[in-house]
Amino acid sequence: MGQKSEILFLLLSQLSVGGIIVLAAISRRQLGLSFFRLNGLIFFLLMGGGIIGIPVPESLAATSPGQRVSLLVSTWPGLTIALTLAYSVCLFVYVATFWVRKGTHATSWLFAAAACGIGMVIVSGLAYGAQLDGGVIAPLIPVNFVFSALVLGSALLGMLLGHRYLTNPHLPMVHLNVLAWVFLVAVLLQGGLTVVALALAGDWAVVGAALRIETVLGLFLWIRLVIGIAVPLLLAIMILNTIRYRANMSATGLLYIAAIMVMAGEAFSRYLLLTDAILL
Repeated sequence: MGQKSEILFLLLSQLSVGGIIVLAAISRRQLGLSFFRLNGLIFFLLMGGGIIGIPVPESLAATSPGQRVSLLVSTWPGLTIALTLAYSVCLFVYVATFWVRKGTHATSWLFAAAACGIGMVIVSGLAYGAQLDGGVIAPLIPVNFVFSALVLGSALLGMLLGHRYLTNPHLPMVHLNVLAWVFLVAVLLQGGLTVVALALAGDWAVVGAALRIETVLGLFLWIRLVIGIAVPLLLAIMILNTIRYRANMSATGLLYIAAIMVMAGEAFSRYLLLTDAILL
């Protein structure tokens, strides 16, 4: 698999997992089962698109079935595949339950999917840290992946929740407010981790040249910093202000922009990680 496929896997899997984690944390009483059914299906389809690009090590593909099982539980890439499959199965069962047992909410399967998903995100970060020989930044890669999942998931789920208010304007704004705060905190954490990663960067000559936009790498780096962190941070503050005045249409529009921005920013972040071992 090429880098484009790996970027697709990382982006869509983290988007799906982040959405499910946030979905599992909000109340279903006022939002209704249809909201959870629709969003569960959306995040399942996103994971289905991402799983196509999951990196499969040659050592895993060229071994016997018995050895494959051993590699799946004894190596970081193998555990990533195993947890990805476990997450997908749990999410499938969760979504299927809505149609098999109408009127019920399989909360246990939602929590199981969230647990497998967060495990998959962390393990995939450990796999890339070992594969890229990231040195001092290697331990930060799983943390970066978790923050990315929360940023992506809260932005997309917030946008989808905003549509719920357009059809049911009497819903309490507390739900959208909580997601907006999760988005703001996640962006702040991601920004703080970026500062730490840049401070720990081994090759300051390369990073310095990139920050001065003396190389093509510099263009990608600034796109990541501005589109992926600075602008979403500004949007998060604006979203909270619009929610304060119950301007849910404005908040939903801003969340649309924020979702697009963070997806673009995370795509560039993964490109920088895979091509130049720069963690942002």
